Amino acid sequence: MAQNTPLWWHEPAHPGVIQQLSDVVSLYRAIREKVQPQIDKAFDEASRQIGFVVATTLPVAVTVDDKGKVTAVTIGGQFKGTLFERELAKAFTPLIGQNVAGVSPGTYNLYAIWQAALSLVLQHYWLEPAQPGTVLGTGGFSCKPSGGRRARRNPLISWMPRSS
Repeated sequence: MAQNTPLWWHEPAHPGVIQQLSDVVSLYRAIREKVQPQIDKAFDEASRQIGFVVATTLPVAVTVDDKGKVTAVTIGGQFKGTLFERELAKAFTPLIGQNVAGVSPGTYNLYAIWQAALSLVLQHYWLEPAQPGTVLGTGGFSCKPSGGRRARRNPLISWMPRSS
């Protein structure tokens, strides 16, 4: 009996890949537990000062030393010297010097996530109604007869039977 498994599933993942995934998960867990409320406030404050929401995620680089301590958190290069760098640098300050157990030394490119805003958007995203014209045939069909004639049909849906 043949199994329907992807080709890449036959070979186990490299231990380095598994370790990197574990490191990233541990760093995100430390960020969520120690500084996530400050990150939410920093994004909120930056958006208030700008006047509208610009971004809900921003790239950050987290540097970890040989002892597992976070030595630096830097905001992505395109945001150097901006309001986001100033606000997020204050938010990440409590994380610097914290020990994150089991994380290999190195610099990890992660994203600072505005969790409160994303949760709000995703919570209500399903409420958005379907847009007119996205369903086949709704864009060119008029239900109101004009001048006593039959309703006009979209020529793209000419396969549909016409009523007399």
